[in-house]
Amino acid sequence: MGKRTSRKTISDMFDNAENSQTENTETAAVPAEVIAETDVIAAAPLADGKSYTAHIRKINDALLAIKKSFFKIAYALEWIDATSAYEFDGYENIESFARDCFGIGRTSTYNYIHVARRFGTERDADTGEISSLKDPYRMYSPTQLIILYDSGLDDQQIEELGIDSTLTCAEIKNRIRGLSLMEDKPKNNNSDNGTPDNGITDSGAPDSGTGKTPDGKREPAGDKAHYARTNSLLTVTSLEDFDRQKNDILDLIRKTLSQDGFQCAVTISMSWN
Repeated sequence: MGKRTSRKTISDMFDNAENSQTENTETAAVPAEVIAETDVIAAAPLADGKSYTAHIRKINDALLAIKKSFFKIAYALEWIDATSAYEFDGYENIESFARDCFGIGRTSTYNYIHVARRFGTERDADTGEISSLKDPYRMYSPTQLIILYDSGLDDQQIEELGIDSTLTCAEIKNRIRGLSLMEDKPKNNNSDNGTPDNGITDSGAPDSGTGKTPDGKREPAGDKAHYARTNSLLTVTSLEDFDRQKNDILDLIRKTLSQDGFQCAVTISMSWN
């Protein structure tokens, strides 16, 4: 069955960098003096409270529309993948179907599908469609749900960590990092589906992971510090950020140091440009 003509109809805001790299467009250089003469924008009048409130409402309305669009696309792609309906257009997999028909890259395609399957309700008995999120996740943003999926946490762990939709993405990542250190629980490895890890990784320090020294000998209990794992637990970038997370920071340090049979040290470091 031959493929139909491409039906790329959605905005590039749902695409990712891998697609933009395939574009082969050329733009003519415009002299600076031409830009200076033609691109002059009149100064905006002084803002008043009413106008400010109206523009805030416009932004919130647009963000809500983007969120709703994400989930509509997620449910539709998930159904097409689950039913192999892409074969009607002659495609062999969801990746090529989403790319050719809608300009959605591989990573974004699987993000849509994983969010729908992990956090969506049961399929409709008649249509086989997932049409909404489970109650605990209805208020989450798409980005928050992608982070939670990549973490590999189950519903109980998410609840125990006190994660909810009111937390920022950075705060959610910080709590997940803390659990990763304390439990040494492997997270979902997405090398087979292209979804990003959203930065929820170890710091990259050497790790034998086997309780043995590099020469293969069993490491003495007192020497563990020489081969210990390190993990970035928290990131604080301002006093406001610290004030918002200080209770979580103290709680995380307390829990980490109180683990039975779990030797560790908490080091506070800083980075700057």
